[in-house]
Amino acid sequence: MLLASWLACGWSVRRFGVRGRWNGLAMGAAAFGLLMAAELALSRLAFGRSAAEYLRALAEPAGAVGLASQTAFAVLPWVRAGGAGRA
Repeated sequence: MLLASWLACGWSVRRFGVRGRWNGLAMGAAAFGLLMAAELALSRLAFGRSAAEYLRALAEPAGAVGLASQTAFAVLPWVRAGGAGRA
């Protein structure tokens, strides 16, 4: 999934002309926020979990691995936009 995200991120960065550290960070933050909102909504609608239950699940080992992957997903635009080379 991260490979697909890497490829889609490269396309998005080129398509929208995202350049530099701050623009890449902003794009990643927006993507992360949307991803977490979608996950919370899915958790509520499909599994009937409250927001507190969803957050508690992130503290479990499987949830922590998922959160780490989502954080890596959020960093991809920064890397693809050239922020990693100038950090």
